[in-house]
Amino acid sequence: MSLFENPLKRLADFESLEENIKKEKFPLQVSDMAEPGKAHLISELMKEERPWKLVISYDEDNASRLYEDIGCFLDDVYLYPARDLLFFNADIRSLQITAKRVEVWKHLREDAGGVIVTTADALMDKLEDYQKFCETTMEIKKEDTVDIEKLAKKLTDIGYERSFETGNPGQFSIRGGIIDIFPLTEEYPVRIELWDDEIDAMKSFDPASQRSIDELEYVNIYPARERELGGEQSFLRYFDYKKTLIYIDEPARTLEKARKTEEEYNQSASGRIESGQYNKEDIPDIFGADEVFHSLSKSPCIALTGLDNRIKEIEVKAVYSIFSRMSGVYHEDFTNLVDDLKKYRSNKTKVALVCASKTRAKRLADSFRNDYSLDAFFSEEERDISIAPGQIAIFVGNIHSGFEYPAINFALISESDIFKIQKKKREEKRNTREIE
Repeated sequence: MSLFENPLKRLADFESLEENIKKEKFPLQVSDMAEPGKAHLISELMKEERPWKLVISYDEDNASRLYEDIGCFLDDVYLYPARDLLFFNADIRSLQITAKRVEVWKHLREDAGGVIVTTADALMDKLEDYQKFCETTMEIKKEDTVDIEKLAKKLTDIGYERSFETGNPGQFSIRGGIIDIFPLTEEYPVRIELWDDEIDAMKSFDPASQRSIDELEYVNIYPARERELGGEQSFLRYFDYKKTLIYIDEPARTLEKARKTEEEYNQSASGRIESGQYNKEDIPDIFGADEVFHSLSKSPCIALTGLDNRIKEIEVKAVYSIFSRMSGVYHEDFTNLVDDLKKYRSNKTKVALVCASKTRAKRLADSFRNDYSLDAFFSEEERDISIAPGQIAIFVGNIHSGFEYPAINFALISESDIFKIQKKKREEKRNTREIE
């Protein structure tokens, strides 16, 4: 569900775009879009029919921005980081990167839908076959019997480290008939208590206090490391194309960045082979930039552009204009803001205003109503809110900046457009089964 009713349904190009998606006439392109407008379109287009979305950006900063902006409209949004293709094992962040990547694979395996935001270089490494990854995942149910030594070997085989205490993701410990495992993708470790070889109890627990949190009926243990060599599958093939839309943000920039990454990778690999630091067979093979874009051209992809820029690698079947522009920036000039809101009222523009703070959202709604006679209301928990022409609906959320759809008299204003504030980054969710 969305914060408010989808205003894009009033655009002929939006309806035509959805029709061509239903007919699978890919690739397609949507142009004339402001950056925050892209996030809104992604959140609204074919939500039910294509519940999975993969968004590919040209660099990490823009991917993070899209991730946070899409998160203003939808809950299940995940950032899929690229790993260091050549020096992954030497990267001190390697376990953190692996955890985030494996968590995304977990959601693809377990969830009905969501949005995954990534960069082109994250599509260049060759992964283990998706089905093999699923088969490697360990499923432990409360009614299972457990062979401790076999379990320990399986955990070690999928990258878990045996330790005296289980305080960090990717560790496990065994003390008599008590097995502690900290799954890489979970917020809390799991304690399995055995009676002989039968599971007597299975709970999540706080590693600091050792206190139990929730009783568990089952737990999935995902691998704690990635396959370094011998992978053959693209991350694109982890998706069911019938249920997925793939967005390429500014394809020309994204392709340029991918080619630069490929060039730097090849130069670095050659230098280290020549210096004797690596043998050629120890260098991971990657998909080249053109290979990635060839695969994208055969996928259910939509190019998102500010201008009508096209590349020969993505031969689009149709181009749609969904014009959006950045909304005003007020720098704490409340008089200017109110003047614009009165103009919006005069031309019957629907206004959504997004605030990070519930307290501030309520205060703004009260002030607009009582001090300026504006038709404003605060919506706290309801979704798909209907906004009347000339009305101001205020929501709790985070988006970097606002935007307008002038053709359909709709505007979204961000709190950061009004106040000089440091935007908080959206917290990444760790959707643990026991907390849900």
